[in-house]
Parts: sequence; C-alpha cells; structure tokens
Amino acid sequence: SFNENTETISENKEYISDINDNSLQDSNSIPDGYRPLSKASASKLDSEVWNYFHPLEHIETGNRVEWCPLEIVRNHQKQICNIICNTGGSTENMWDHLSSIHGITKENSLKLKDQLKIDTIFKTTTSNLKRKQNQTRSLVEWIIDSAQPLYILESQKFKAFIATLDPYYELPTCKAVKSMIHNAYNFSSNVLKQKLKDTATSCSLTCDLWTSRNRESYLGITCHWIDQDFKLNEVLLAIILCPYSHTAENIYNTLFETMDYWDILHKDTETRWNSSYLAWRHLLHLQNAINMVKATIAQSNDPQIRKESKHLHQIMLTDSEWDILKELVILLCPFAEASTYLGASKTSMIGFINSTLAHIKQDLYDEGCQFYNTPNLVNLENLETIFNNEIEYEDVEEREISKHHKININVPQTCNNLGRKVQAALYKALEAYWNSPADDYLLPTLLDLCHKKLEFADSLDHKFVIDILKNMYNKYTQDSQQTPLTNLTDIVEPYNLNNELSTKSLKKKFCSLSQNNEIDLESDACTWWAAHKNNFPVLASFAHEYLAMQATSTPSERLFSNAGIIM
Repeated sequence: SFNENTETISENKEYISDINDNSLQDSNSIPDGYRPLSKASASKLDSEVWNYFHPLEHIETGNRVEWCPLEIVRNHQKQICNIICNTGGSTENMWDHLSSIHGITKENSLKLKDQLKIDTIFKTTTSNLKRKQNQTRSLVEWIIDSAQPLYILESQKFKAFIATLDPYYELPTCKAVKSMIHNAYNFSSNVLKQKLKDTATSCSLTCDLWTSRNRESYLGITCHWIDQDFKLNEVLLAIILCPYSHTAENIYNTLFETMDYWDILHKDTETRWNSSYLAWRHLLHLQNAINMVKATIAQSNDPQIRKESKHLHQIMLTDSEWDILKELVILLCPFAEASTYLGASKTSMIGFINSTLAHIKQDLYDEGCQFYNTPNLVNLENLETIFNNEIEYEDVEEREISKHHKININVPQTCNNLGRKVQAALYKALEAYWNSPADDYLLPTLLDLCHKKLEFADSLDHKFVIDILKNMYNKYTQDSQQTPLTNLTDIVEPYNLNNELSTKSLKKKFCSLSQNNEIDLESDACTWWAAHKNNFPVLASFAHEYLAMQATSTPSERLFSNAGIIM
C-alpha cells in the first residue's frame, strides 16, 4: 500500500544516509572483493535510485557494480541485503530489485521526496535511547504484573511479535531483566519502608506455608494496616524459602527476621489465628461414580484391569467410613461457610469472627456427649497435632522408608463414635485457641460497630472489655496531654457504662453519643471511622490498630495461587 511504501522508503533512506556517513568507512560492511567508488565518480550520480544503491568497484577487475545496503528481515532477524547489480549504466535492474524485494517503486519515491525529512525524524526518535528505555521498562512491568515467566524473552514467536511492533527494538536478555527486577525491588522496598513508617501506626500480618511443585516450602507474609484516611492497605512483604522442618521456632524466626527487615516489630498487633472439608465433600459427590467404576472393571476380560479391580477393592472405603465422612462434612460445613464469607470480603471483617465462632461453638456443644470430659482427647500442646501436614498415606505396593507418620489406606479405620469425638475435639480446640484476653478478641468487635452490642458475650466479658477500654482511653488522653473530644458511651452504651463509673466527672465525660446505633452488616467500619475520626480522635486511634487485623489467611493463600503459576 502507499502508506507501507512511505514507511519503507523513509526507513531505508535514513538507513542509506547512515551507510553513506559511517558504514562505507568500515571495510567490514562492504562485500568481500569490493571497495567504494571514488568520490569523483560517485558525485556524478544524480538519479533517485542512488538513495538506495551505492556504487562499488571490483578490486581485481576494476569493474563498477551497484551494491544494495538496505536492511531486510530474514528469519525474524535484520540483515543487510548485500545484492550486487551489474547495470551497465542502466538503472532499471536496480528499480526492479527495489520494487520486488523492498517494496520501493520509482513513482512513490519521487512523490515522497518532500516527506522524507519528517520520516527521518520519526525514525531517529524511535531509535532514541530514552524511548528504548521506556519500552524496556514497560516490557518488564508487563512481565511482573501478568506473572510471565522470563523464558518468554527467548520465544521466537514473541520476538516476531515485538518485531512487528517495532523492528528497531532489541529485546533485553533474561539476565538484564533479572537485574532490572532486582533494582526495582530495592527501590520499591525503600519506598514501602517509608510508607509504613509514615502511614502505619500499627499493622496486622497474615502468613501461609505453601509447597511448590518441586517440593520446596515457602512462607508468604502479607501486611495490612489502616492509614490516616482509614483506607485499608494490603502489601506483600515476602515469599521466603522456609527450610524443613516447619517447627514453630523456625517459622517464628523467619517471621521475626522479615518484620525486623521492614522495621515493623513495634507495629505488629498480635492475634492468634486449610480444607479437608472440600476434599471430603467432593469425594462424597463421586461416591456413586466410584461404585460404578468398581463394578465395571470387576467384569472386565483384561487381566490387568481385573488386577486393578482387586487393588481398588482393597482401598475402597467401607460403608461405615462413607457414613462418617457424611457426618464430618456436616460438622465442618459451618467452618467452611464462615471461611468463605470472611475471606471473600475486601473490607475489615475482624468484628464478625467472634459472633460467628460463638454460633459455631453453640452448635457443637452437646450436653449428652460423654467425650467432652475425656482427658487427652486432643493434645493441643503437641506440635505433631498442630502441624499435621506431614501425614502420608501408604499404599499396598509402597514400602518406602519415611520419617513421616503413615496411615495404611488398605486397613479400615475405626469409626466407632468418631463423629462425636471429632465434634468434641473441635469444641475443645475452639475453647483453647479462642480463650484470649478480652482486649484481643472483644475490642476489635467493639470497634467494628457492626456488633458493638456484643450480644454473643456474657456479662463478665461485657464488664471486662468496658474496663479495658476505659483504661486505654484514659491512658491515651493522659499520655498525649490532650483534652478528650469524645467519650465511650457511643460504643459501650448498651452495658450501662454510667453505673460502672466511679465519679460524676467521668460520667459526664462519657455521655454524649448513645443515640448512635450499630451500623449495617454490609457497611464498612473503616468508612464510618473515616467520616467520624474528628469527632472521636481517641477511639479512631484504637480503630487504626485493631481493624487492620485480617479475619482469615486468604490474602496469603491468594498470593500463592498467583505464585504457583510461575514457580
């Protein structure tokens, strides 16, 4: 097309200009056995074709020939054309070559003569160093944001694609990109450290251990905090290779080193926080299909298939095992639903944990269950009980030596009262893991405002959390030497705070906003505090600290879902 010829002529004329100025002075750019024609002879060349060809002289014979130094692309690589034409004084052979190989015609060349300066400027701009740096930066950002593997830079198809966008752009090497990513990380980490220092008065961490396809374990750490505008921030701090064994001490040391690197040891808000339920539920959905496969292969005429049928029969779940799976799925369903609900939200959900667990504990408790009082039903102090991801399943033909605990899947498991035992164990685990001080689990709920009435807590907890909040409030106002602009009644009014206060001055100080009700369950507590932080500056500072706590480890799990694509 005319436009395509315009671009080709523009680029090739600029290229010829470079050849005339530089390349002809370098004997390596001229075909072997030839040399440039003398300047006296070359000055007589006035045809338009000499913008693309250059006259040379054969060294041995002294004959004149015409050399094409234009650039062409062969196998996705740019090369010099290097065609030699014996014209005998005529330029037709040269025009035929330009038309058939380079798409340059005599007519278009003459029409575009006045436009070549503009095209030359454009080509000079495209080859500009700054433009190339911007292109490379955009390429690296695309690789990072879309989680592309670095070997894409070696793909011939990708190189061809880039060449169609800009034939003058040279892709960086994998080594160069790695260096750029490393430099970008160093720069970004310094920026993030400063942002944490400037905007995070306290923060919350979520962690998750993950095993890659090559059996290496990694610890992912994400950080969450609320800035002065009550915006919830979430950043990735590290994905760290976590050497075996995964003891609490090793995990603690890795976490401590990361917090020390980011200078947030003094900012962390302590809290105590994956899915057999889903696996068992899917298995129950496949029960009929498994039974059909078992019956079908047992009738096969193929000896090998019948052998597999015997193997399947050995590892097949018994009726009692299928029944206990159904019981366990029912028991674990509330946990799965709560995890899904809490993990799907992108706002602060810490206030929902306690009310959710209170309902689950209520459903788990059974006065007639004799296992609630069974000693050592579950040893929550035993690390093997807590970190039980090292259990392996031993098949009939597998006799590998392993230090891990093994369960022989060929031996039916004892299912007598197993469902009741699991129910009691779950209840005891909730009692143990969530038997935290009130300031750890009730204060965040109070500040969330969706559950500020604490209907799930007993009267002792009500009084305890009120006392804690009063002490924190008074200590804060005394330390900051400020006159408090707010009171606590808006939060703890349902518990008759005035009866708990010992002096009239305190009663008067804490009695202004009792008319504020709980916010809607779908509302974001951070949004509410952002609108009321000036009215309640002291309480807002507490909200900064506690509402950044994450309800689940979903951010870390989401992180590993992305990492699994490229690791």
